[in-house]
Amino acid sequence: MATALALIGKASVVSCFCIIFIYSAEVFPTVIRTVGVGVCAFFGRVGSLLAPQILHLVSTYKLFFI
Repeated sequence: MATALALIGKASVVSCFCIIFIYSAEVFPTVIRTVGVGVCAFFGRVGSLLAPQILHLVSTYKLFFI
C-alpha cells in the first residue's frame, strides 16, 4: 500500500511539474523563465541529495526527535 501511494505521489509531482513548465513557457519572458527554471532545478537537485541523508539522521537519532 505504501509503495502504491508513493508511486501515485511521484507521478502526481511529475505531472504537475510538466504542466507548470509548459504554462510558464507561455506566460513569462525568456530571461525570467530561464532564471526561474535554473533556480528550481538547482534546489530540486540539492533536495534530492539531502533527502536520504535527513531520513538517515532521523532513523539514527530517533530519540532526539520524539
